[in-house]
Amino acid sequence: MNLIWEERIKKIKEIFSSYSIEDNYTALLCSDLYIYNIASPAKHIFLYNILTSLSPHEFAKEDKIINYNDFKRYISLIYSFLPKFPMFEDYITEADWGEVRFPHRNQQFKIFYGNELENVYDRLEQFKIMFLPWSKKYFDKTGRDPSNELLFCLKLQDYFISSIQQKVDENKVNQLSLGSIEIPDEAFWNNIKLFINNFKLEQIVEENKLIDIYSIEQGKNVSCDIDEQSFKNELFTGLLLPVYFINYCNKHYPILPRRYSGVLLYNWGNLFKSNKNKINEKISYSFPCSLKLHKYIEERLKVSLINPVVSAIYPGGKPHEIIFSTSFVIKNTLFLIHFLEPFHDIGKTSKEIKKLTPKIKETIKLLENIPTTLALHQKRKNMQINPVNIGDKLDIFPIIIYPSIFMSVIGVLEIPKDMPGDLFKLDEFLGIIDELDNSKQLLDFFDYLDKEKNIAPFFSLLDVFASYKDSHGVLVEGASEYTQISLDPHWGSNLRYRNLRDFWALYPSVNLYGSPRSWQLSKETSSRIRLVARNQSNFAIFTKVGETNLFFTTPFLEMDFDQIELSNFLMECLEDTISQIQKLIYSLSFFNKYKKCARRIQN
Repeated sequence: MNLIWEERIKKIKEIFSSYSIEDNYTALLCSDLYIYNIASPAKHIFLYNILTSLSPHEFAKEDKIINYNDFKRYISLIYSFLPKFPMFEDYITEADWGEVRFPHRNQQFKIFYGNELENVYDRLEQFKIMFLPWSKKYFDKTGRDPSNELLFCLKLQDYFISSIQQKVDENKVNQLSLGSIEIPDEAFWNNIKLFINNFKLEQIVEENKLIDIYSIEQGKNVSCDIDEQSFKNELFTGLLLPVYFINYCNKHYPILPRRYSGVLLYNWGNLFKSNKNKINEKISYSFPCSLKLHKYIEERLKVSLINPVVSAIYPGGKPHEIIFSTSFVIKNTLFLIHFLEPFHDIGKTSKEIKKLTPKIKETIKLLENIPTTLALHQKRKNMQINPVNIGDKLDIFPIIIYPSIFMSVIGVLEIPKDMPGDLFKLDEFLGIIDELDNSKQLLDFFDYLDKEKNIAPFFSLLDVFASYKDSHGVLVEGASEYTQISLDPHWGSNLRYRNLRDFWALYPSVNLYGSPRSWQLSKETSSRIRLVARNQSNFAIFTKVGETNLFFTTPFLEMDFDQIELSNFLMECLEDTISQIQKLIYSLSFFNKYKKCARRIQN
């Protein structure tokens, strides 16, 4: 239909106004969450932007969508006036429905991975690192708690996914075209109707204040009276409708649930911008965040001499001013992680890197003195580091981390050509560390970066890492001459989704201990899963009987090799016996009462 922008908006407004508020929000939620409409996010934002701007008195009083045929007529008419957004719907994100879970407060929540944000899992991990260490300060200054708001965001997503049944045909998903949109089937429409009828927000959260923060009143604070270019600019540079709900007469209608993680990040990015200088009065904002990053690395990497809060030392014994949040050794390389102070202005970050560069170079010179000596500030002592073999040289490799907590930042980060080491965005670094199969892969990846210098610079390091991992370190086999290598700009996020999906398909529904991602999993039999610790020589065996998650562990660190072999044999025999008699013991009250049972096997 060849209509101009304003005419399309007018026609859609007329349709919305001829139906009730309940009709409109139920129908749009159905269209938005239908898995085969995953390719049309901009169209749904466009529709919601119009719908939320209408005054309550503009809607019909009586519901008109009574059955599926009513819904089909309504949504077909709406679709007929939709504009196209080829610049924004140029990629089909992951069509997931709860395959990935996210851990928080010793619980696991199903989340929407596929949305307009790349690698959303790592951005949520970044949120925990950047805001949770400052929870008390934020609450004192603003009355808001980042941990509670993260929990609310995760609970909502889990509630949607768990409450709405949807079958996904992967073959059909793979055949979707860019920007495609179709009428949801009757089964899904009925599921959405049932969900809306049973939707009780107070069952998810008791704090009305949280609901108010992430809601706007129908017809208030939102306007669709902007021209086409302005709308597209807003779509590109900001986050339209940064809320979870529209409130009308104390009833809250959920909108765009796949964007909830982005809404959380957008709100807290703005909160950081307005409150950072009020919060870090005595220590730098980055310091407690860097300690949380250290713990994240420590849980996932089996490396030598890992320590938090270190610095180089001058010949006279005085510590250098540059503090590294983490140091560790892999073979003959000493890695030093420096956590930059977060800024909203990318220009300030560029200045900070420029100012830091000569100081990092000075640090490297000090550490090249033999023996290499680090000040361990938390332990209040110095530590000498020697190469693996006598006569070898210890390589010093600094990694500079800069937080990227804002949804959109205008400008280009300027990196001095003589800056030593590598610079990583925090969320990408978290993804790479989480993807490593072993510590040696980190060394190999940096060798790969040196070798593949022709990869175009506008691809993220997570995309480059995905190309390294999927190509097994040989990206352009046999090519003799090329000037530039182009990558899939979604390679990193896709890799993360595939591996996280496979991990969470195996991981038990309750945690053993530590971060779930501190374990590597393998399915050994139809009933047995082995959990192998990534950061130490330890493992556990898991099986499930009824509602009870059974873990078998043993104190491996206190044993010699023969004892470990015997303990492993006993654990396997015990699990095998339980799996064989499972039908006999399934009905016992124990296996319906307790969610978790950890049994320690000792010789």
